[in-house]
Amino acid sequence: MEHRILRAPELSEGSIVVTYLRAESADEQLLAQLHALVANADHTPLTDALASLVATLAAGREVLCADPDATITPSEAAKYLDVSRPFVYRLLDRGVLPFHAVGRDRRIPTAAVLDYAARREAGRKELAETFASAESDRQALIREMAGLS
Repeated sequence: MEHRILRAPELSEGSIVVTYLRAESADEQLLAQLHALVANADHTPLTDALASLVATLAAGREVLCADPDATITPSEAAKYLDVSRPFVYRLLDRGVLPFHAVGRDRRIPTAAVLDYAARREAGRKELAETFASAESDRQALIREMAGLS
């Protein structure tokens, strides 16, 4: 699942720091209006973020809006990472993800979850490239052995 992250603006006291936007909750007419607005606007980080938001929702995918300086619950982290909550707790217990305790509960810095997701994605890409390279090398060796080179 591809995720798009939007940095939240200054949050007032009591604001929700993590919001999931679902494609089915997006009004098509409003998405079309937003698309036209950002298509005709100067390219700034804000208009680029809005364009990404609109394109992602129009493609039927979910968007997470989060304040990277805030903390989230293990359940929210599991939802974002698309893993089980027990898996997130194992990451916390092994020290892979930092956290602090709030009573009996744990809170994870949003930035740490985003960093973990980026590292995981980079590792997946590297592994895929390794396998692709190995397959290419194998095919070249087969052609060489068969005298086709």
